[in-house]
Amino acid sequence: MSILIGLNLKRSNEPYLVRIYLDANQNFSLDTGEFYATWYITYNGGNPFVIPLLSAWKVKN
Repeated sequence: MSILIGLNLKRSNEPYLVRIYLDANQNFSLDTGEFYATWYITYNGGNPFVIPLLSAWKVKN
């Protein structure tokens, strides 16, 4: 099983984007827009559904 990890970070009040790819069928992503995190999972390139697991997690500069 291959694991790909992509990371895209922007500064200031630009959105942070952290993506972790597992397998070819699962896309686990951490999207921290406006310094607040939201987990979402997509399967087989489908539309993401939001899991508000870390919605109150504040990203530090």
